[in-house]
Amino acid sequence: MVSISVVVPTYNRLNFVVKTIESLLNQQSDDFEILIVDDGSTDKTEEYFSTYKHPKVTYHRIVNSERGFARNYGASIAKGRFINFFDSDDLAYNNHISTALNYIAKFDNPEIFHLNYVYQTLDGQDLDVLKADSDNIGEMLIKKGNILSCNSVVIRKDIAEKFPFCESRLLSGTEDYALWLALSSRFKIHYVPEITSVVIDHEQRSMASHDIIKMINRNMFLLDHLQADQHFMQYVGKRFNQIQCECFSFIALHLMLEGKNKDGIYFLSKALIADWRFPFRRIRFMAIMKHMLKSFFRIQRSKVPEAV
Repeated sequence: MVSISVVVPTYNRLNFVVKTIESLLNQQSDDFEILIVDDGSTDKTEEYFSTYKHPKVTYHRIVNSERGFARNYGASIAKGRFINFFDSDDLAYNNHISTALNYIAKFDNPEIFHLNYVYQTLDGQDLDVLKADSDNIGEMLIKKGNILSCNSVVIRKDIAEKFPFCESRLLSGTEDYALWLALSSRFKIHYVPEITSVVIDHEQRSMASHDIIKMINRNMFLLDHLQADQHFMQYVGKRFNQIQCECFSFIALHLMLEGKNKDGIYFLSKALIADWRFPFRRIRFMAIMKHMLKSFFRIQRSKVPEAV
């Protein structure tokens, strides 16, 4: 048995996943395995891995079922004592596995912990994103949204099997946040300050999708999904309004970005009703106001008649 199984779900990302696997193989420790779960790719992923041979890498193809199912499938066949779910378009530094192993020993066989990461553009420029910065990850997930990188989460196998990802397509893209919230209500998520991976920002990332309807449905489904978890709701109590505010404000911002001000204002009002302190706590409120004003002045200029 190996200590860590790295499950890499992928879908039509051959140009990225090859680099991801290379980075995962370039580790200071060799106490791991890599499971590639091909979620029904239609590019040349299957063809490429049909001839790919490495003792640490196994390839598994499934019918397209979205990432939640792909990750759960990978965890079910993994041989490691711990599971690390790594996205197929990101990169691991060579200390990724060794750092995880050190903290497994330090935390005495923990249920779950989170390594640190950086967020970069394709050309390597650092991007400023909100991340975990303390051991109080559970509270940060409630107050600040999904501040974790899936690549950096390491879960004990028995916990991963007992608490799987939601497999509904309606939640695809936010299934990780839903799981972190559920786990944080039951276990301490330990924080590791060492940076071991990089999240790559590119146009093909699922969260960069501009499908507004899917985005709205995903966030609304998340709220319903969380409310169905009685243990979580007892844990979070009145703080659930902060998660509602996070979802409504996220929708409002993206509606504003698409020029849908009326709908954006509606969801902004829902965010403010959920948590009236939102304008004082989140930079997102200023971003919403900025785009709303820009849109307003653009409309006003368009109404000005041209000089004869």
